[in-house]
Formats: sequence, structure tokens, C-alpha cells
Amino acid sequence: MTPVEPYLIEAFHTWIIDNNHTPLIQVDATQPEVIVPQENVVDGMITFNVNNDATEDFFISEGLVSFKTRFNGISTDIMFPTTAVRAIFSRESGQGMVFGQNPEDTPPNVPTPPVPPQGSIKKEHHTPKKPKLKIVR
Repeated sequence: MTPVEPYLIEAFHTWIIDNNHTPLIQVDATQPEVIVPQENVVDGMITFNVNNDATEDFFISEGLVSFKTRFNGISTDIMFPTTAVRAIFSRESGQGMVFGQNPEDTPPNVPTPPVPPQGSIKKEHHTPKKPKLKIVR
């Protein structure tokens, strides 16, 4: 089977944009075949704003993410394998997905979403309704 990561990255990217949030992708810049501006790498990681207005030619294939973005006003080509993606998440809410095999693999600086105060979440009780079938002729 083909890898699932490219599909998840693309789905989260679309979902975050559809909710009028800013999608951020965190990349492990120490992985092979990662082409990013090394002067912006911190602790082996780099995070990109991949909103539609911040990138040009954003493309996700089966094994590669590529786009153009600006650093200090200079257009820069970015390219990395999907296996180098460590997280995709919303800047505003922190919701998204972390990629890694162990909980210890969680990349640094991924914001955690705010936790609602105790008692603020209302539990709704739903009585299941009996399904109805309608015969159409």
C-alpha cells in the first residue's frame, strides 16, 4: 500500500484552511533530501506557514512536499519528503496531527490546544430514535 502520511498532510492542510486558520507544518530538517533555509532551522526543526497566501505552487505528492515561500523578502524553493514532516497543525488552535511512532517523538514547540475549564463542557443526552424506512416506488 502507498504511505498514508501524504493523504493525512493534505487532508489536515485543507481542513485547517477551510476553518479559516493558518496551517503550519513542522519539518525535521536533519532528514535526508530536505531542502530548507538552514539559517532558519532551530534544534533540527523548521516550521512553515503553508497558508495559500504564504506559499506559491504548494504541492503534496506521494512522497514529497514542495512549495515556494519568502524569507526576508527572497523567494525560496522548499522541498522535503513527507517522512520528514513531524506535525501539521493550526496556528490559532494547535489542533492537527503529530507524526511519529512514539509519544516521546512529539516535536518541540507544537502548541497544545487550550483546555476548557471544568464544568464548561455540557454533556448532552440523546435518546436513540428508532430508524425509519420509507418505501419509494
